[in-house]
Amino acid sequence: MNIWLKRSLATVGVFAACWLCAVWYWRATTRLPDSGDLALGLLGAPLALLTGWWVARQGMAFAATARSRSGAVVPSVSPDAAAATAAMPVAAPTAQLAVLAAALRMPHGDSAAELASAFEAGSARLELDPELTDAQGFPILAGRVRETDTGAVKAWLTSQGAALPAPHLLRAMALGGAVVAQLAQATRVQAAECVLQVAPLLPPTWSDAQREQAARWLLYATHGAGWPQDRLSLRTVGSAAPFDALQDIARHASAPAAPDLFLLLALDSSISEGAVAQMMSDGTLFGRRQPNGRIPGEGAAGLLLQRAAAAPEAVQILALQAGVPASPAESADGAGLAGLARAALAIAGTPPPQPLFIAADTDHRSSAMMELMQSAGSVLPQIDHGSQLGCIGAACGHSGSVASLAAAALAWHHAAASEGHALCFSNNDEQQRYALLLGPAAAVAPTLT
Repeated sequence: MNIWLKRSLATVGVFAACWLCAVWYWRATTRLPDSGDLALGLLGAPLALLTGWWVARQGMAFAATARSRSGAVVPSVSPDAAAATAAMPVAAPTAQLAVLAAALRMPHGDSAAELASAFEAGSARLELDPELTDAQGFPILAGRVRETDTGAVKAWLTSQGAALPAPHLLRAMALGGAVVAQLAQATRVQAAECVLQVAPLLPPTWSDAQREQAARWLLYATHGAGWPQDRLSLRTVGSAAPFDALQDIARHASAPAAPDLFLLLALDSSISEGAVAQMMSDGTLFGRRQPNGRIPGEGAAGLLLQRAAAAPEAVQILALQAGVPASPAESADGAGLAGLARAALAIAGTPPPQPLFIAADTDHRSSAMMELMQSAGSVLPQIDHGSQLGCIGAACGHSGSVASLAAAALAWHHAAASEGHALCFSNNDEQQRYALLLGPAAAVAPTLT
């Protein structure tokens, strides 16, 4: 629900409660109110309550802002959760990577440029999918990539003597194959001197056999696009989270003799009758009774990365600030996410750059969307939320890590097109919250801490 509507309803509720109490008191005491009583009961009391509530909220927001500006992201967690959150990376910058290219297959575009155009035109929104229905037989909202061809995947699986997996797995593999093929073709001229490491982020719900099968297909598709087999390798990432993968690649790329190219890829799909039936069985499907459920989606997104020193003219990852899960208060006013963004901007230079676009993996949930809007308005108040803010999850449905990498690809597109800076937020996963800043190489390289 829109925040202004919520505040309007709260204001009306306060006035109504005060008026009812005043009328009840006058009737109970059989007192005929004069003009002073009317002014106090009908205007003074509700205005005093609203003013007190506003002052208290401003005080909380000021304290949260002061905490975020100090550079520390201090979550409010229970003692039982302390051990789980202690191991998470907090405010860890990275500036060793350059983004050479990005590719994606999403419901509203087969490239970052097409997706950006859809957001600018206001056409990046979910629609009812006539092929997917709920328990009552009505179409549901879904983010489907149109004209997805699974023929190549089926032919390869048949040649391997493997059984065909579920339809949504086939769709995810087909989308991922298209992305790696596009990125491999874009860099074939470097095949003679570089090793391309493919690092796939696969859905954690897939079995080990399915993950191994998908990884082999991605290598096959990359080789089929023209990359030599002897200069192609698979890089296993210990987590399906983009932040962990970027940190892992940055550590490897920082080695002096590391000319490798890295293809970081995410793919996922829940566009099939079986996947939707499973979501209904689990109670995770979005609907009237489950407003915070997931909207089925699919897609694939990839970033072609290289050590920044080897590509000084490319768009750089200037900062990547991650934080532990936010407390409810920080999520409500966006203080935690805003603190990460301010820290990322501070790393990039003094004065901090002013990004011209914000991309996010945020989905339709009101809590996540409210946090994003509050953070964006706090850090970059000049940003137009209608034309300079793109929410992948809200526009394309649930696709796990794909939404995060697609948001990074969208930010890369705007940074490259404007030769300026773009900011990327991730707040869909409470355990993976970060702010990513992309832009041209800084005049003075930031110091890593």
